Amino acid sequence: RFQALGEIARGWTAPKSPFAGGDVLAAGVAPGPSVAAILTVAERRWIDEDFPSTERSREILNEEIARAAKAFPGEV
Repeated sequence: RFQALGEIARGWTAPKSPFAGGDVLAAGVAPGPSVAAILTVAERRWIDEDFPSTERSREILNEEIARAAKAFPGEV
């Protein structure tokens, strides 16, 4: 039984994050630590939502950029 689980795990490839720093910069966020912070939170949500569609992934990123801009005006 555990051997079968091992076979499944060996055949599984982790999804690649749909987000990159360039996406955040292209949205107008200044280079710096805020880019990494936004990416970290967006990727966590992407995982928590079980790797949603490209469209939903973009929504997540845009929501996190907006949230950061509101929380840190003038920095994002």
